[in-house]
Amino acid sequence: MVDSNTLKELLDSHSLAQQSVVNLKNKRFVYPELKAMLRQRAFVGLAGVRGVGKTVLLRQLASELKNSMYLSADSLPAGADLFGIIKDLSSGFGKKWFLIDEIHGVQAWQQSLKKIYDFLPVKVVFTSSASVDIIQSKYDLSRRVVILPVKPFTFREYLFFKHGIRAKRLILERVLHDYKKLYPLYAPYEHYYDEFCRLAIPSMLDSPLPQTIDNILEKIINNDLMKYGRLDASDLLNARNAISFIANSP
Repeated sequence: MVDSNTLKELLDSHSLAQQSVVNLKNKRFVYPELKAMLRQRAFVGLAGVRGVGKTVLLRQLASELKNSMYLSADSLPAGADLFGIIKDLSSGFGKKWFLIDEIHGVQAWQQSLKKIYDFLPVKVVFTSSASVDIIQSKYDLSRRVVILPVKPFTFREYLFFKHGIRAKRLILERVLHDYKKLYPLYAPYEHYYDEFCRLAIPSMLDSPLPQTIDNILEKIINNDLMKYGRLDASDLLNARNAISFIANSP
């Protein structure tokens, strides 16, 4: 049984999460695919690099789904019993959809998800900044989890979010056969391409500074590679140097 103060704090955090996306009317193009996956019995894991908008996707779901509950694993008490928390929120408050952000912050979360899947009448969508963790869970949890990759913006998606331009989707076969007809239609967007190459991470829309991408890379190198790559200090230095070389190559 989870104490009442903890449950109240979690419910308050859920309300704040919903409020944070009230003015975010636009949704990533992957959102309809995510909604469609919710019809399956399996839980859904969102895999993607830091900054691609996984947290926003969860909060938008929390605002749309009835009887939903947004949980940030970062804010759960140390040693929290995820199964117990979800059980109490389900039985006591009628919550059916659990949207768990940064699930890697919960100790032994794979085992908790397995138990939740097997014994509770709820659905879970979860994220982790460590995509390796999410992808590995697909094998650890077998049929219980499906993975949805969340990638940086495509050029078409960038035009929509940054400039409000609704460019039609193209398939490669049509480009190869009808490029002469298509070029006049898409040429007006060409001057946005260099900008797109620098700002293709959704989090950079609000903070289009070099430090933003630097911070993302530092967290990947210092946190994710160190934890999951079994690398030492010299390996991390080589990783930084390799990224710097690629970034500065013409």
